[in-house]
Amino acid sequence: MIGTRLNNYEIVSLLGEGGMGMVYLARHPYMGRRAAVKVLRPELLHDRSLVARFMEEARATNAIQHPNIIDIIDVGLLPETQTPYLMMEFLDGESLAHRLQASRPLSARDAVDIACQTAAALAAAHASQIVHRDLKPDNLYLIADQSLPSRSRVKVLDFGIAKLRGDMRARSAQTKSGILMGTPFYMSPEQCRGFAAGLDHRSDIYSLGIIVYEMLCGQLPFVSDGVGDLLVRHITEPPASLRTKVPTIPESLDGVVLRALAKDPADRFESMSAFAQALRDCEPDIESVDSTKARIQLGLAMARTDAAGMPAPAEAIVVTPGRMATRIPTAPQTTLSSMAGQLKVEGAKRRLGKRQIVFGVPILGVLILGGALAILFARPKSPPLATPAVHVAPALLPTASTETPAAALAQPEVPVSASPTPEEGPLVGKANERSNAVRPRVMVKKETRRQRSVSSSPTPVSPLTLPVVPSPNPPPTSAQPGVPQGGTVIPSPSPPDPATNSTSKWGGRL
Repeated sequence: MIGTRLNNYEIVSLLGEGGMGMVYLARHPYMGRRAAVKVLRPELLHDRSLVARFMEEARATNAIQHPNIIDIIDVGLLPETQTPYLMMEFLDGESLAHRLQASRPLSARDAVDIACQTAAALAAAHASQIVHRDLKPDNLYLIADQSLPSRSRVKVLDFGIAKLRGDMRARSAQTKSGILMGTPFYMSPEQCRGFAAGLDHRSDIYSLGIIVYEMLCGQLPFVSDGVGDLLVRHITEPPASLRTKVPTIPESLDGVVLRALAKDPADRFESMSAFAQALRDCEPDIESVDSTKARIQLGLAMARTDAAGMPAPAEAIVVTPGRMATRIPTAPQTTLSSMAGQLKVEGAKRRLGKRQIVFGVPILGVLILGGALAILFARPKSPPLATPAVHVAPALLPTASTETPAAALAQPEVPVSASPTPEEGPLVGKANERSNAVRPRVMVKKETRRQRSVSSSPTPVSPLTLPVVPSPNPPPTSAQPGVPQGGTVIPSPSPPDPATNSTSKWGGRL
């Protein structure tokens, strides 16, 4: 066959062979499209029933037209040997049997996904009055799905022994009663009894249930060295619970699979669609169990590393189904209990980060506002523009004589000048010359609405000569009524003079 041409396709190589035929790879020389050509074995050409069943596979497959069922391109007879052949789409992937050999068991999520896709294809076949009757991992092909990179698309193969019912049965080869058709490990109890006439779509539900059992547990429910014993176990022995072999399987999923494996067809699901819906209803429980299982496996791996005396990794990655991977830093001596503590600390850090955002922003704003107010009130106040008035107690001034006018004693507001000028007139208010150690205490006070009297007391100061400038508008020379001799004179408030609005050498403080 290699090197020959078939319908503009050139046979390139042998892909594989089975009990009924061989499969070759063919390629179109111009378009580059690949196809798979299935050819019946030459030694089986004398069996007319097998030849008719081989050709009916094309009819059955073409009648379904489902994306999860392989597409038949052409069917015919080889020109030289008159051997029947089927030209099908080329599938680049692997069979479920090969996947199970590489990694068994599969995760619950993958097992349910593969089972639901297979159930959808078989539901379409049952709607076309076609029963597959030979479901097994070898007939389920897994290919890459470009629309969903994280999952595989299922293709159901080999409808060679499919039982055609209704209108499809008119021109089909009849299966004789009592002949066993199928693979014993996946045959339903009614198939094991040889009841071909009463076989319906519920037989495929049982076979798919066996496949799901094997994907979840990594082993078949019924195994025996002899075919007879195996058939008896299918008929009489109930399957063991999945949880007895894999305790992490959810109870809901365990119940769905066991119902599909019921001995009586009436106790199974009424259709493939109902079976698929029951599997999908278990997905929330599967996600919860997978999340817990991932964390337990991580902790056990850390414990095994510690037991071996090897350093633990600097960080660990926890993968939760449906969520993003979480990196968790680990200590050099990480154990199962410390791993659980780190998981709690990681969750607490996430919650603390949210609280810091909620409460930290208002607190930061209050601190900034308080700092601004503190800086504002801490600034030194600018000195007053007006020159403060100097109140001198008359008791400390020299006794009035004929050389000292009485008006100078009655005028308390005496502006302080740095040095006498010719325009300021004679100096008055000298301190007592008998003692240079005691000088009058001069108190400076701003004018306010309520004037208060200022008492004075002698305080030792350095020698100082106080220049006094007489008021431009002196009051009458006569003493003011109501003011006792020797008391403090408080004049009525008057607006500051702009001419004296300058800071003296003393800075307003004496």
